[in-house]
Amino acid sequence: MLYQFSMHDFEVLLNYPNVTEFFQDKIGYTEFLQSVNGFEKEWDGRKVSELAINSLRALAKNRPQNLFCFRIFNGVNDQKIGRLLSGAIEELATIKDILVFPIPTLIDSQSQACARDFEGTAYDEKRKRVYFNRFLYRVVNDAHVQKLMDKVLNIFIISNDLYGDIDGTRYNWFFGQTNIVHNINYSVISLAKAKVDIQVYDLFKHELAHYFDVCENRIINTVGKHGQHCTTPLCVMQQIDTVQQAVDYAKLRYSKKADTYCKYCIEDIKRAKSIFSLKELLKLK
Repeated sequence: MLYQFSMHDFEVLLNYPNVTEFFQDKIGYTEFLQSVNGFEKEWDGRKVSELAINSLRALAKNRPQNLFCFRIFNGVNDQKIGRLLSGAIEELATIKDILVFPIPTLIDSQSQACARDFEGTAYDEKRKRVYFNRFLYRVVNDAHVQKLMDKVLNIFIISNDLYGDIDGTRYNWFFGQTNIVHNINYSVISLAKAKVDIQVYDLFKHELAHYFDVCENRIINTVGKHGQHCTTPLCVMQQIDTVQQAVDYAKLRYSKKADTYCKYCIEDIKRAKSIFSLKELLKLK
């Protein structure tokens, strides 16, 4: 299931006393629900979206024990990209419980400014692309990212090409990278080589699934080229090495109406365990 909040809604709702008390197990669900029902989309003069209230009700009702949290830093000023990212997250949310903020389909100025700042300071004028390792340095040392450390996947969408050193290998360019550094989970995705929407859609689904250690701990239908990837025909987790291959493969998958993930990758996602909890929400204040 997917739970979505804007940054503004997070800030308001998580300072609402009965929300805090409920997630700290100080009051029961009935008392909490009565409080939220009387919320009327506003608290202390600050409006809250209906989507946020519904997500809050659903969180309180379901109390998911294996909840994953995504934080979006979308530096691309294009709502279409947000819709494609949202679709990729929604598909994963049919397999795992995911909380996401800010809402992917909306442009959040603070998160956008953060992504663009990182991209700008890591941009190599000579190569005309972003130096990945310098970008990661900014991620590791930024207070906005540090709040929940390894408990959240920080997703950065940038517009320029990436290059850099990964596991001792120099790459002149790559689509993206999802990993953990200094206890901070990150997914950095470049749209510089994006040619068609279905290619971008598959790129998002591919990179985000790496967060769940897809292909990492199984011995069938995998290959260890540039990290572990799937070899099942038409699975989105296959290794893609060139832009044309990415476009052709996305078009092929679309024409065949292929499932996003093969049965092996779905099982990998299902097995993933989160260290995020509802109580961790309170640390976002």
